[in-house]
Amino acid sequence: FMMGLPTETMEDLDEMVALTEKIAAMNRSGYTVLSVSTFIPKPHTPFQWTAQLTTDEIRRRQNHIKSRVRSRNIKIKLHDPAQSTLEGVFSRGDRHTGKLLLEAYRKGACFDGWTDKFQPEIWDKAMSAVGYESTHLYHELDVETPLPWDFLDISVPKSFFVKEWFRAKSNEPTPMCVSTASCNACQACTPQEIKSRFQLREKIVEKLAEMKKKNQVLNENDEKERIFCEFSYKKGGFARFVSHLDLVTIFSRAVRIAKLPVMFSRGFNPRPVLKFSPALELGIAGDDERFLGEFVNRFNMAEAVNRLNRALPDGIHVTGATACTLAQRNRLSRDVDFVYHITFPATVSQFPGWQDVEIEKTTRKGMRHIRLGDVVQKVENSAASATVVIRHSQQRGSLKLSDALPYIFPDEDASHAILLRKQLIFLEGDA
Repeated sequence: FMMGLPTETMEDLDEMVALTEKIAAMNRSGYTVLSVSTFIPKPHTPFQWTAQLTTDEIRRRQNHIKSRVRSRNIKIKLHDPAQSTLEGVFSRGDRHTGKLLLEAYRKGACFDGWTDKFQPEIWDKAMSAVGYESTHLYHELDVETPLPWDFLDISVPKSFFVKEWFRAKSNEPTPMCVSTASCNACQACTPQEIKSRFQLREKIVEKLAEMKKKNQVLNENDEKERIFCEFSYKKGGFARFVSHLDLVTIFSRAVRIAKLPVMFSRGFNPRPVLKFSPALELGIAGDDERFLGEFVNRFNMAEAVNRLNRALPDGIHVTGATACTLAQRNRLSRDVDFVYHITFPATVSQFPGWQDVEIEKTTRKGMRHIRLGDVVQKVENSAASATVVIRHSQQRGSLKLSDALPYIFPDEDASHAILLRKQLIFLEGDA
């Protein structure tokens, strides 16, 4: 949601929470994120004359939203009020904001878009040093007031924004431009563009009306058969230093390069629907990694494997593909045993009683004490090699191999060992 729009009331904020509560009630198994950003007036828009919320007012409205949330499975995500205020300073800035920016940089401001790097006290000192006053941002401007960007020509005349500003203040909606009859005459389109744009929009509106009559969902994927396929792959060589997030990006691109009929997620940023087995630690190779994809059409799996391998970088190699049923699609979310094979530079021996060692682990819920024997299922070693089986539980969590090894083989430096996740054994009916 966005708060701080010119005609906003406290009832609008209450409705944001009420709608989120209804959505959260439909999603008992997980949590719902209530994300509320702060409206910042922008140049060359009908709201360029509106008053921006002060830092205190932003904080007051955010506190109002937080006080209205009742469900425990709702997480609230809000923007830093001081950052929003500063965004407004530069959004409608003039030649004086250049001096402010330089002064803040000289005082140590850098990477202020990152919350952990933002230091509002630096900006307060910089404003005092250059004599910058931001009070004019918190009052509504008269439409006759000269604006710093008035000399810029964006094709849309200022008179159009004035008209739209008064329409907004009176809660009068502006109709969508669909045809020449409903054109709002903003002058953004050139005469050459108008015809082609309206033809496309008319087709979209006709399709929307047709689908509304048939009570269909506007999503092509819903009209097609969903195919589930699980792929196995190896990750080694220099690719073992590729992070899990980068690996997801690599496979997302590979399925598109391979022209597989992958299904895309809904929303503003559609992505291929892929689900991966638990992440490998950086630096560890894997011989039995998995990912599951959802597809809209059937395809030749052997050919798909070949296409994917041609699209993947060195060190990542798909070894097979298996069709899955709807009931099997959550297999990668089950508890799983990681079977690691470790090769040390020299002969190793286990530390007696390692099973009773307790390790402190920081989680989202705070500090936890984990008994090593409850997570490490088996350790076998022979000469300079060892097999370690670690259980990954969706409910109880797990341990990294790098966290467990120093307690099992305390006399060895794991940084010189060759680490390989040899196998994934999915519990509760693994195939």
